[in-house]
Amino acid sequence: MKVRVWGGVVWIGALMACVGCVEEGGGEVALEAALVAQPAGAPGAGKADGLDGADRGCRVVLREVSRRSDGRGGFELEGGNQVWSGSVDVAVDALKAGAVPGVVFRSSMDVGSRWWQKGMAPVGGARDGFQRFAFRIHEHTPNPGMSGIDRLRIDLIPFLAFTDGGRIFDHNRLPGEFDNYVLDKNNQWRVPGDSALCSEVDTPFVPETQGSVLTFRADWSIEQDAELVEGERFSIVYDLARLQTCRGTHNGHPGWEIAALVAFEPSGVVEEASVRRFHSRMGTSINSAYSVPAIFDIPEGTERVEIWFYNTSISGGGRCEAYDSNFGENYGFAVKPR
Repeated sequence: MKVRVWGGVVWIGALMACVGCVEEGGGEVALEAALVAQPAGAPGAGKADGLDGADRGCRVVLREVSRRSDGRGGFELEGGNQVWSGSVDVAVDALKAGAVPGVVFRSSMDVGSRWWQKGMAPVGGARDGFQRFAFRIHEHTPNPGMSGIDRLRIDLIPFLAFTDGGRIFDHNRLPGEFDNYVLDKNNQWRVPGDSALCSEVDTPFVPETQGSVLTFRADWSIEQDAELVEGERFSIVYDLARLQTCRGTHNGHPGWEIAALVAFEPSGVVEEASVRRFHSRMGTSINSAYSVPAIFDIPEGTERVEIWFYNTSISGGGRCEAYDSNFGENYGFAVKPR
């Protein structure tokens, strides 16, 4: 078993032993530790300075969650408390990349409304390209004789945790960056299944990089694979999780951009190119983007490039702007003479 820390909270990663070997048809693994609720950091998908992000590309999808009947007119119990069971589909490519699925939740019955997390067990039933997981929540839930259940509220949301400390949370039917699934009296404490959800999302086409590659990673590190040379090309690969502030929509369609801007010195010429493309569902763009390389030609006589990134959107709430610019200093790279 491996123990990792995300956001100051210990995550017991019992699933890590099987993530690389999960097959699409399901499987079995010992999950005793992972299936015990552990303290968790609150979801922070809308925080620009955090490692949490919102998934709208169907990499982690809540299929349904509800209480299960015990066949005798009541609900299934564990430890004397009512059980909420759910299922989540995870993209197989994410699992192969080392992602660990889980669910975070909080209950109005818990003093302080703390967040907790639980692991999941792989099961069958997912369509091609996905692995289905099951989870059970019974901690901080009511027992059958408890009063005040009408006031019970449970917030929950599935996530994928990555080896670099980042997490992405299922927002495939949640519009707001800080939204979570809410179980309360209004929906009979359940999220029903939706067979159309994430059923027709395109497979992204990512162009190949050209020349030297500068990679700006989600953990704020930067990797350069070769020197930049005047007269040649170079590529910028940018993780969109670095800028998550502006994600507005216009008439239901995505209305935001992240562009890489490059200033070539000493000429001062500035060029820009997009570093994102949108997924589509049945031919229509959805508010879920993936990274694509931005490719630039280095003019003759260039001695240095300065790079920064600009995130903007226009929606009903007005204009939103955000920068990734090394705190205003820009990211500088030397250029080698031909």
